[in-house]
This record gives sequence, C-alpha cells and structure tokens, in this order.
Amino acid sequence: MTFLQFIICSGSSRNFILDCLGGNLWAGLGFILLRSLPFVCWGHMNGIFSCRDLEKWWRRNDDTCNILLECKRPGKSSINEFLNRFSDLVDAFDVFIVEFGLRTGLMGGDVQYVDGTFLSGYCNDFKRMYRDHLYFLRDFIMEFSADKSEGSLWFELKRHFNGEECGDEVKAIAEELKKAVRASGIHLLKRALRSEECLDEVLLRIRMMEGNLRGNSPVSVVDPDACSMLDKGNVWGFNYNYQLAVDGRFGLISAHYVTQNSNDRRELLAMVGRLNERLGRDEYVVCADNGYWHVESLHKLDSSPVTVVIPDHGAASKRKANDSCYYYFHLSPFDLERENFKFYNFSYDEDEDVFIGPYGCRLSNSGKIRFKYGVGYRAYSTDECKACLHKAFCVADRSRREILVRD
Repeated sequence: MTFLQFIICSGSSRNFILDCLGGNLWAGLGFILLRSLPFVCWGHMNGIFSCRDLEKWWRRNDDTCNILLECKRPGKSSINEFLNRFSDLVDAFDVFIVEFGLRTGLMGGDVQYVDGTFLSGYCNDFKRMYRDHLYFLRDFIMEFSADKSEGSLWFELKRHFNGEECGDEVKAIAEELKKAVRASGIHLLKRALRSEECLDEVLLRIRMMEGNLRGNSPVSVVDPDACSMLDKGNVWGFNYNYQLAVDGRFGLISAHYVTQNSNDRRELLAMVGRLNERLGRDEYVVCADNGYWHVESLHKLDSSPVTVVIPDHGAASKRKANDSCYYYFHLSPFDLERENFKFYNFSYDEDEDVFIGPYGCRLSNSGKIRFKYGVGYRAYSTDECKACLHKAFCVADRSRREILVRD
C-alpha cells in the first residue's frame, strides 16, 4: 500500500483519518504528511499493510501509534517494557560511549568516583501484587486460557468483563477472582482476555514479576524491577537503588546499574566488576563514601590491582561535622562540650585495638558481637565511666560509653 492509497482510502479508514483531523480532511493535509507517514512506515515494519488493519491497530490504543500520531504521551508500562526489551541495546550503547571516551581522551580511566542514590520507580505505588495473589493469577490463567472455545470459562469471563450479560455462575466466579487477586490482578486478567498477543504479554509480565519477588514484599505491576523499600525520607514505596560510576577527568559516566538492595554496602564488588569490563583494565583508583564500607568486600579487593579509597565511619562523621560549621554557632555550652565526645573525636590505636577518648579514656574490645538489622558489630567499652567527671557529656542516659564498629 502506498502513502497515496492511505490518504484516499475508503470506508471506515476515511473515518479514521477524519478523527485524526477533527473532521476537516483538506485543512489537515499537512498533518497527514507529517504524522501519518511515520505511522504507515511503522505499520509496514510490524507487518500491518492494509488501511483497515492500521485503523484497528490505532483503535486498540496502542502506545506506539499514539506516540507517532502525537495523540498522547507513552504510558509508564510502555516505557518500562521498552527498557526491559532493549536492555542489551542500551548496554551496547553505554559500552560504545566508554570506548569512544577512552579513545578520544574524554575519559582518563585512572580514577573512578562511585556513588548510589534512591530513585522513585516510574510506577504507581497502588498497582502492586503480593506473592499469593500473583501465583493464584498465574495458575488460573495457565489452567483456563488453553480452552477459548465458546461456552468455556475463559470465553464467558471475556464476555462478562466486556459488559455482556452472563450467568450467575460466571458472575460468582468473577467476584471470587476479585477477592483472590485484587484490583491489580483483575487488570492483568482483563488484558489477557483481549487477544492471544495480550495473553503472551501478560504471561511475560507475570514471569518478570515472579523474578523480582522478595520475601513478603509486594511487586509492582507497572514496573516489576522497582523494589518496595524505604527511601531517604523513611517513606515506603517502589524505588530503585541506582549505582553510578563517573570518570575523574570530565565526569562522564563509566558504568551504571540498578539494584534492589536497600543500601550500598555490598555494591562495591559489583561496581568494580562492571568497571573492569567497561574500562578493559583492572588498575585504577575507586573513590567511594562510607556507605560502601563492607569488610568482606574490602578484603577481596585488597588482593586485586584496584586501589580503593574509602573513609571509615569516624572520618566520614568528622567530615560531615566540619561541613556543617553553621551548626556549631547555635549550640549551648553544654551541647558544645558534648560535641567533644562524638565518635569521630575518638582516635583508634590499631596496635592495641582500643579507642582513646579526648581526655585519655581507653575503650577496649569486649569480644562481643552485636547484631543490628542483620549486620555484626564489634563492641568497644570501658568501666571507667562510673567515676568519670565527663560522664554527663559522654554517656548521656546510658551506664557506660560503647562504640560499635562493623565486623
């Protein structure tokens, strides 16, 4: 079909064009030339050649058609499906950018800065499913979608959700389904009932959702890759932990990826592995903040050619305190004295494995391991607190001072 044939098409396809032009064909000829030609070409690329099939394609509210015809913005599901479908292409483009930067001198490759941040998932927090609901929906679709003949349960449910009159038994089953899979599951079921193509899309999405289930946490229907976690504002939602490494010369991105881990502690090894692959070398310097401090990871990297620069907890806390000098001008004398007993004002003696306070008190390793949120900490304490003159500033409401260090 030529473009001229598309313009002078007859029947319902003429109504399709008039819908696009607001009822004025000749006044919208420029619109046809600019908007419809890409639409026709996209149809040819997808094996759709006739005007009637193009019309049906558009009336199914396909996002790609709406984007080409500028009818509306793409939906969140379409954007996430694109990223998942063409992730290999995105990775290949990233590899090309790094290779081009190293070849042209835009990237040095000697120093890499690593950091992570939380990003809100591109999805609605209310469109979610739990493990039991998802498995029930999957088993139901797999069991009843095989028989689509007239009179089958799949056929009758399709009629019911299309608003057609059905028997009481079908209505009762539909009500039970709403209770079993909730509103998000019914949304997926309605989509699966449309056509064989939609059924395959829903099954693929269910498999993606199954792969991203974590314990009893829900998974997003719109963006399965987003994880239900607390953001920096202590608000639950579907978020990403976005890891990023930039080159030290001009700040170009060297590597990036998304993880579902709620913190950065175990991400240093993964990022170094990606940097080795992207840079084609393993001798460079990685700079990261204290959030990446993980003893096991640092031990593994210690035997590799990579040089890791990362502050311990004391140095990181002291830097934050120095950066907030405005804070000190508004402290009372009592609070100023308490600042002297912050953790970062205790020095560590590696030979004797003790912490030395600002007035000479020594906190030794008690040999105990404390666990917080599944992380082990070594406990350092002293018995000198009972007779210490500075106890009110150092210990506060505890019986003695204790310092916890990640094991």
